[in-house]
Amino acid sequence: MGCQKTIAKEIIEADADYVLVLKGNQETVPAEVKSYLDDAIVQAAAAPTWKAKEPPGPELAYTETVEKDHGRLEIRKCWQSGRLDWFADQAKWEGLRSVGVVESVRQVGTEAPTVERRYYLSSLAVDVEKFARALGCGELAALVPGCPNGRRPEPGANRPRRRKSSHAPPPGAQSSETGQNQEARPQRQTN
Repeated sequence: MGCQKTIAKEIIEADADYVLVLKGNQETVPAEVKSYLDDAIVQAAAAPTWKAKEPPGPELAYTETVEKDHGRLEIRKCWQSGRLDWFADQAKWEGLRSVGVVESVRQVGTEAPTVERRYYLSSLAVDVEKFARALGCGELAALVPGCPNGRRPEPGANRPRRRKSSHAPPPGAQSSETGQNQEARPQRQTN
């Protein structure tokens, strides 16, 4: 957990924002965040005014996306809260302004759906749409002003990509057309 605190500090010092995934092997922080957010979601869902596409209240922002492609259905539900008075370690996290959770429900064909929840600490103010976009880049998101989508480019992202070679496969490799080994090149003889 100390490593993530250092990363958070470095990101803030670089004038960027972070979204850090919490994992089960990190002190008590994941359990605290999970407990708070799960309770807030249950309370919000039980409120008589809450409807699926509306924000559940000032304490919890919400958005949902649905993707259906090639026989796969994925529903991503994102909740984000800026209320942190319950979080004992708040001062230990540089720039911490919100916590969030993403619930992914995936179903492929007729298989039973799988449900997964991931919990996050973030320096973002409550803006659940921005929070959800930030999560598109994996477990660690550094949001940098002026970058496309606000994300730090991946290392080597602007490097030209190598084209596939049209040369014959190396000796001994199977031909994709015949499934047979290519003839080996004659070995150089040395005297």
